[in-house]
Amino acid sequence: MTNARTDWEQRIGQRSGEGTAARAAELEPPAGLTAAAGGSQVTLDWEPVKGAVGYQVYAAGRADGPFEPLDHSGRDVLAVPHPPYVDTTGEVGRQRWYAVTTLSDVAVQGPLTDRADRVCAIPAEQPTSVEVVVDTAHDLGELARPWRPMIGSEHLSHALSTDRTGGQVVGEELSSALQAARDELGVRTVRAHAILCDDVGAYREVDGEPVHDFTGWTGSTTTSVRSGSTRSWRSRSCRATSPATPTRPSSSTARSSPRPRTGAAGTTWCAT
Repeated sequence: MTNARTDWEQRIGQRSGEGTAARAAELEPPAGLTAAAGGSQVTLDWEPVKGAVGYQVYAAGRADGPFEPLDHSGRDVLAVPHPPYVDTTGEVGRQRWYAVTTLSDVAVQGPLTDRADRVCAIPAEQPTSVEVVVDTAHDLGELARPWRPMIGSEHLSHALSTDRTGGQVVGEELSSALQAARDELGVRTVRAHAILCDDVGAYREVDGEPVHDFTGWTGSTTTSVRSGSTRSWRSRSCRATSPATPTRPSSSTARSSPRPRTGAAGTTWCAT
C-alpha cells in the first residue's frame, strides 16, 4: 500500500523545472569555498553570489567524485539559504570532499565547484571542553526579541495526547515546552493551526452525508497553559455561528469559525 507521503513524492513533489528554466539563468558556483573541521562536524563557508536564492552543498569521498547532494534530513528541501553551513552528517575520522552549486531558482542550478576549488576536511572527535570568547570592547545594544509577541505551535489538542514519541508523552512535552517559552523566553501569545485536523469536532457524517456543526458557541476565549500555575496565554477571538440546525458551510467558513476546547490541567484553547 502506498502512503500519502510516498504518493506526494512520486507524483506531486517532483521538480520538472519547466516553469522556471526559461526565466532564470544559471549562476556560477560561489568563490572562496572553505572547510574547517570541528567536533563531529565540518563548517563550510563561501562568498555569497548575487542573485542566488540558495545553494546546494555536495559531498563525496574523493575530489573527483562522484558527488551527491548533502542530505541533512531536510526532506523536500536540501538546499541551504546562505553560508556558513555546518555539516554534521559526516563520519568522525573519515575525509570528505565538498563542492557547492548556486541556485538562481528552485529548479535552476548552476555548475559544480571547479575541481581545483573543491575542499576537504575530516570531522574530529567531540572536544572535551568548550572555550567561550567574549568581546567586551563593543556594545551592540539590546538583543531584539521578535519572538515575544507570538510564536507558532502544533495543534494545541496534542496537549491531551497520551501517546509517546521518543519515549516521552506528547501532551506533557507540548505543555512543558509552551510553559518554558513563556517563563524563559517571555512569549506572550501562541498561534496554533489545525491543517487537515478537525480539532474543533465540527465535522461528522449523517446518513453518509457530511455535516458541519458550529452550534453552541459565540464569543471569545483565552488560551492558557497552566501546569500548576495561574499563568495564561492569550489567543485570537473564537467566533462561531449558532444555527438552529447543523449546516454545511463552505470550507472557508469552517476554517474561520472555531470554538474553544478545554483540556487537561485547566488548559483552554481556541483551535484555528
